[in-house]
Amino acid sequence: MEKKRFIVLLLGFFAWIFFVSGVFKWLAIPSFARLFTTIFGESNVLTNLLIILISSVIVYSIVWLTMKRNKHIA
Repeated sequence: MEKKRFIVLLLGFFAWIFFVSGVFKWLAIPSFARLFTTIFGESNVLTNLLIILISSVIVYSIVWLTMKRNKHIA
């Protein structure tokens, strides 16, 4: 069952990259990169590290909550 969950998570990720991001661009909704550029300004080493840290925490939290919710349901 874990393999099936991983495949569904991976398919959802690819659907986001190819479908939802295109729809957001079509609707003129700013991307994640543009949002961080607006908040932190020009890119340099410190802001890049901070953005990587924030993005990692967000992705880890989403995956952790998803796995926790699925274990709770099953």
